Amino acid sequence: MDTTDDEKTRYGHALAACPDDAFRAALSVYPGDAGRALVVAREWSDDPAVIEARDEAVAVALNDDGPVIGKAGVAQMLLDIAREKLVDAKDRIAALDKINEMYGYKTATVGVGGGNTYIDNRSVMVVKDHGTDDEWSAKLREQQERLIQDASRPAAVN
Repeated sequence: MDTTDDEKTRYGHALAACPDDAFRAALSVYPGDAGRALVVAREWSDDPAVIEARDEAVAVALNDDGPVIGKAGVAQMLLDIAREKLVDAKDRIAALDKINEMYGYKTATVGVGGGNTYIDNRSVMVVKDHGTDDEWSAKLREQQERLIQDASRPAAVN
């Protein structure tokens, strides 16, 4: 994809306006081109030129001359704390826990008493392999035949 610095700057400014929706920001730069907007949202959000433009736009909006630390900057600072050997272990673990929470990887614990129920709130999809289309179709036909046979049998009387 051919890009210009101007496009990255416009995308950075759009990200400052809607920091929680990279796709919507990209659509504002490329209205009517959802495919390009999707690629931009996926590939440019960590680009240094985009981050600089975003931070500048946020600083202007806040009437502040200093740099604004984004989510990635906060995560990097927390990671530095977690790697520091002179920091107490519980604080290092807390820093890693905060990073997990920021990026949605934290597992919530819910339960009465001992709290033995875990709710895993990560976004994961498990896809089961059913073989080729022909194999899946054959299994489906066999299952359908079994259902028809079971339905046509007289019900057992107890």
